[in-house]
Amino acid sequence: MDREINTLLSTFDNNINPFMNNNDKLLKPIDYLKNIDFSYNLGKYSDFFLRDKNNSAILHYKRSDDFVLYSIYFNNNGIDTHVQHKYNIINSKNVVETLKITELTANDDGKYNDIKYNLSTGSIIDGKQLYIEPSQMHKSRTAIILSAAVEASNKVTLDNMIKENCRSLKRGN
Repeated sequence: MDREINTLLSTFDNNINPFMNNNDKLLKPIDYLKNIDFSYNLGKYSDFFLRDKNNSAILHYKRSDDFVLYSIYFNNNGIDTHVQHKYNIINSKNVVETLKITELTANDDGKYNDIKYNLSTGSIIDGKQLYIEPSQMHKSRTAIILSAAVEASNKVTLDNMIKENCRSLKRGN
């Protein structure tokens, strides 16, 4: 996987669930809940949703014994976009890592662009076409959309959770 995409995915995952870093530079939850709508379900899965009250982006973190999922639903320049980064745990030695990007057209005609990137094998499905080796165009498009997802996720979590005057946490582009 390209270094840029790997770095963006790591930042994206940290933004969706910033507490996995054990960073003491974050506010306590009670101090930022006035800015964020938060819902959760603790059943078969640990399932958390976060939304900034002034922003339409919705973050979703889901975890079970079999997988971990980080995702965001946001509007990217007039296009509703869903970015989903998932780790399927096959067994103690095998994990399948995937990235799925879906862009819905703004005119509600049912058309969408769909990219499924198997980060474990390097293959990509663009629409219905399988590419064993992603092209530079696929990688660039993925990096651009991931950058937008990182920026949108920053606005929901880090912009609301970082203690004032703290610059040590890494923010998106």
